[in-house]
Amino acid sequence: MPTDAASTPTLNPEALALLPLQPLTTLTERQVRGITCVWDGIPLTPAIAVNLGARPASRAGQPVTFYPRGCRRCTGEAAFRALHDHAPGCPDRGEDITCAVCLTLLRLIREGNR
Repeated sequence: MPTDAASTPTLNPEALALLPLQPLTTLTERQVRGITCVWDGIPLTPAIAVNLGARPASRAGQPVTFYPRGCRRCTGEAAFRALHDHAPGCPDRGEDITCAVCLTLLRLIREGNR
């Protein structure tokens, strides 16, 4: 089984949706196309790219879907913030983490620290 988040299809879409992104209109064309990190703009390689799932947006007044990608470091930082926001209200709070959202966010944090 691959160990990098970019090639592993098991990331929870609900958790990915919690990762905050800038509005589409503020991103460069390279960020929109997934060539560079959606947060810091560094060039992405398969080894560091994390697919962030489909995101609805609007471009030129028309609804569009784009597929942002981030580097592991920035994705881990965004996942940390998202977990901090999600955890207090998580119905699965406690010693044993069973929430798929929490598990995905923890995985992204861990992979961002590699």
